[in-house]
Amino acid sequence: MLIKFWITHVLVCLLALTASAKTDDPVSLFTNHTGDNDWTNPQNWEDQTLPGTNHIARLGRSAIARITTNMTVGALQNGVNASSSVIMDGGTITTTSRSLYNSASYNQSGSSLTILNGGQLYIESYFIVGVRGTPGGSVSISNGTLFVKGVYAHNRDFSEPAARNTRTTVHPDGTLNVGSLDLNAGVLDISGGTVIVRQDNRYQLQEWIENGRIVAMGGVDGWKIKIGYNEETAETLLTVEECEIILGKMDGRLTLNPQFVM
Repeated sequence: MLIKFWITHVLVCLLALTASAKTDDPVSLFTNHTGDNDWTNPQNWEDQTLPGTNHIARLGRSAIARITTNMTVGALQNGVNASSSVIMDGGTITTTSRSLYNSASYNQSGSSLTILNGGQLYIESYFIVGVRGTPGGSVSISNGTLFVKGVYAHNRDFSEPAARNTRTTVHPDGTLNVGSLDLNAGVLDISGGTVIVRQDNRYQLQEWIENGRIVAMGGVDGWKIKIGYNEETAETLLTVEECEIILGKMDGRLTLNPQFVM
């Protein structure tokens, strides 16, 4: 009886492993072989084929990819084992996987994501700007949108006090819209744009502001973070405003948007 149970258990495990192997997501590697930075050029992909809707689109060493049209992939993974850059130049990428990670920089410093000219990136799962102790990576959003259904993380799984150069900058007409924030290192710089967090975490946000993890306009004097909460949409909104001048002194206290309630 025990032998029969053991054999059955082994068969079930083998079947599970086989099924898992069969459902592994294919990886498409962008090499920028032609040097024109064109995402839609098949010659820039390792297998000369554009990634499909279930493919992991990953960038190779020193590759720069410019997206000017609408694309759908399983996941977008930048800065994995090699420094690379993604530029959303008016184009749109939509990811479909609810479990695969997406990244501007994973384990390679110097990797970056730039969104401009109305570019949009929609992430169905979560987004990483550096994992653990990766020295740095960057995201810059200008006149565009980065939407993340899950968590947006700086240095995911990192808990040491050492400084990291990880940085996200939201410029005018730029929007970072996330399910939640996890700022373990680096800086979130709101430089005229808007950050939307689809939950009420005002106290954690205020702590990050006070600790310099979230800054206004690059941290220059005369600006402060404005934070508010919309009860109807259950969203927390972060923007910036100029400090009030009182008797020759700048009042840098955290203030609330009057359209929202605390």
